[in-house]
Amino acid sequence: MLSYNGIVLNYAFVLYNKSFSKIDIVQNIAEELPVSPVTSYFLCNCWYVSEKIISAFAERGFHTIGALKTNRTIYPFRIRKKLSEFAALLFSNIFRF
Repeated sequence: MLSYNGIVLNYAFVLYNKSFSKIDIVQNIAEELPVSPVTSYFLCNCWYVSEKIISAFAERGFHTIGALKTNRTIYPFRIRKKLSEFAALLFSNIFRF
């Protein structure tokens, strides 16, 4: 769905075809979107927060907002870290008195 100035439009309706992965389907939808002339967001649940999808939407000018599962592995500063460990590290540094 696309929303602009209070107008909400259904942009794409795609039937699931098992010969393509869900990530590839969403990535193709992102590539079909027009480049956003203003700050725009792709709002998604945790399943769609992947590097391929985030990159596809970023190329079209969209920022991604989505939840992350705590068992995800991330690479801050090119260091492999479980998200739960990284969040605990951030939390301890933010609230250090």
